Amino acid sequence: MWLRIWLMLSWVWPVYSQLHATAVTVEYIIAGRYSSVLLKGFKETRLPKGTVNKWSLVLRHRHTLIVIHTVGSSHIRYSDYYINRINYHKENGSLVLNNVDLDDRGVYENSVTTYEKTVQKSYYKKILDVLDILAAPLILQHPVTAVKVAQLICVSNSWNTDSILWFKGSKPLENNEIYSMSSNNRTLTIKTDQVQNCELYTCVIKNKISESMNTRMLSINGLVLLNQYSFISAIIALVSTTTTFAASVFIIFFALGTYRVHKRHVQLTAFFVFFQLLSFITLLFASLFCIFDPEFPIAYRIIESFGFLMVVAMVVYILVVYLHPETKLQRSFLIKRKHRYVFLAYGILSMFIAATPIYRAHYNIKICQFPVIETSGTAVSAAMAYIFISWLIFIMFIKHSKCSF
Repeated sequence: MWLRIWLMLSWVWPVYSQLHATAVTVEYIIAGRYSSVLLKGFKETRLPKGTVNKWSLVLRHRHTLIVIHTVGSSHIRYSDYYINRINYHKENGSLVLNNVDLDDRGVYENSVTTYEKTVQKSYYKKILDVLDILAAPLILQHPVTAVKVAQLICVSNSWNTDSILWFKGSKPLENNEIYSMSSNNRTLTIKTDQVQNCELYTCVIKNKISESMNTRMLSINGLVLLNQYSFISAIIALVSTTTTFAASVFIIFFALGTYRVHKRHVQLTAFFVFFQLLSFITLLFASLFCIFDPEFPIAYRIIESFGFLMVVAMVVYILVVYLHPETKLQRSFLIKRKHRYVFLAYGILSMFIAATPIYRAHYNIKICQFPVIETSGTAVSAAMAYIFISWLIFIMFIKHSKCSF
């Protein structure tokens, strides 16, 4: 019996001593769906000839062979299923999985068997997890046009979203007296009375391998219309002040010298005052819209406030000089140089003040994603109507004056 045991050990021990397995190394890899994944092979820079390198997919109940190669041999054996889906690099034993899908998740085992003095096996396991590339989220606003409080809801159809972040411009948002977020950050609540209209808010979603974002403009009820009114009124005011300045130059430097009769001077003065009052009205409205539009920077509001005060002062000034008894009984106040200079200087300043808010109002409309062409068309139509009516009155006045003579 002891002899039998000794003979058995003497036969098993040499075989056992030749078979030596090293410790298993494990690596965790995360990849995006439909991407290519590199699975690195053995760590040794050079393996002896005859070494067998094998890649397998370890499933719950079986091993699926992917590729097997013997170092020093040009023959590489591929699995029929993987032959068109992988790239095997025999120089370093690495494997590239192309166009991976969710079904490719699992444990990939690289076994390296060398046959030198002893049979040595090394195992390199790669745990592959495939995740969906995050699609751009959808941002919903409730209510659609905010009044006092608005909610922006970030909706994603990806189940593997790890985190959600909110930004205003490039600045990350946190819970404070203006902004508050739900426990999962999907809903952003905004107090609209403390923010500007048409600001851009960005929702960023992330997971382990990708991130995606989307942006939405916050639309506050009423302010979009105010942006339109500011733009249209500024265009009309510019046209009005320009035509009024042209009419003033014509009357002061040509008409008063041509028609020297007192009656004609009174008519020309009345026509001059009529144009000035039209200019005052349009400029007053344009200035008020700019002052009360919160989308205009403070510098624009200061300029338009100065314009508003200047128009009020000019209204008082023209009423005083026009209603003065001297104007009715003797001659037009426009004969005096000081009055001429005042109105000419006002005309130049009024054109500048009317033109100042146009660019910013156009920018506000564009940022608010309102149809700029439609608003511009409305402004141009109104300006053309104003020009037509005012110059029609002017031509009729000239014709009437010539017929009178």
